[in-house]
Amino acid sequence: MATITNTVGRRYAEALADLTHDLSEEERANIRGDLEALREAVRTSTDLGHVFANPSMGGDQRQAVLDAILEAMKVHTLSRRFVGLLSERGRLPELEAVVASYCALDDARLGRREGRIVSATELPEEAVQKIRKALEERVGGSIELTVTVDPALIGGVRAEVGSMVFDGSIRAELDRLGERLTNPRASA
Repeated sequence: MATITNTVGRRYAEALADLTHDLSEEERANIRGDLEALREAVRTSTDLGHVFANPSMGGDQRQAVLDAILEAMKVHTLSRRFVGLLSERGRLPELEAVVASYCALDDARLGRREGRIVSATELPEEAVQKIRKALEERVGGSIELTVTVDPALIGGVRAEVGSMVFDGSIRAELDRLGERLTNPRASA
């Protein structure tokens, strides 16, 4: 089922990306924000999740609930029409996959990637910006960073962008040293 949902999500996301392609960056950001806010509302509200997933609820009834929610959220007209289309076609349960796929497509179009920095202690903002700049030069494109603290690293920093990992932590260095000591031929 996950593959079907991901395929459906990607197909609808690609259609939305085609529709938003010629819009301004601000309008695209608003639409993305609308979809992410709706996705979060569904995640955090059990009742709303049931409305979206309940096959016994009539289409008109579901649409009325959805219209009220979208009106209260003051979403962009295109967001409203798109979510209405998902509802009409019985695809609201795939909202999570649609939004995830759309965000990934939007990030790719803008050359933006997600990255993560993990450090042993909290990093000053200046250090985070230096790491961001170095990573952006290395991978090409802008990076949205998430910064977390993990004392188990002992010291240093580990950065991840996609499948690339740059590990300068003391924990990783100790692990590499231990491997060389236990398996001397592997390091030769």
